[in-house]
Amino acid sequence: MTADAGFRSMFKELVQKPEEELQLDRAALYLAGEEFPEIDVPSHLAQLDALAAEVSQRVTYETAPADVARAIAGYLYDELGFHGNSGQYYNPDNSFLNRVLETRTGIPITLSLLFLEVARRLGLRCSGVGLPGHFIVGLDDTGEYLDPFNAGATLSMEDCRALVDRMSAGSLEWDDKFLAP
Repeated sequence: MTADAGFRSMFKELVQKPEEELQLDRAALYLAGEEFPEIDVPSHLAQLDALAAEVSQRVTYETAPADVARAIAGYLYDELGFHGNSGQYYNPDNSFLNRVLETRTGIPITLSLLFLEVARRLGLRCSGVGLPGHFIVGLDDTGEYLDPFNAGATLSMEDCRALVDRMSAGSLEWDDKFLAP
């Protein structure tokens, strides 16, 4: 069996599990194994663990969810320099979690995945939100949103409306369902 067939098999097995058992980090790394058969999945998982461990040193159990989110964003984007790749948006590397971890550059969905996985390790409840034309992170049960592609900028519902309006050049009428996880 080739390495990529092994990754494909592991991906298929993983995504057939119930949603609550889905491990997005592993799924993304198994997908990357299609392009990078030499990928060291445990090493990248350990890197995500280390990112979360660093943020955990900056927050306490009592820290409000929005403040935990700001701590994650500050560490990932301000200190480590993870950022959106506006100049080469369609570069395939932007779509692979392993390359995003290595280059600190990605697209909205992979940078959101990075944020979600660090947050999950810290017990912060948040979800990916697929807005039309852009992917963001919603802090569950708070009505607050973050844009990992834009350095973790905090977004209100009104900001999300404006973003969709801008991304669609005014062609889409806002629907609150756009904010569903």
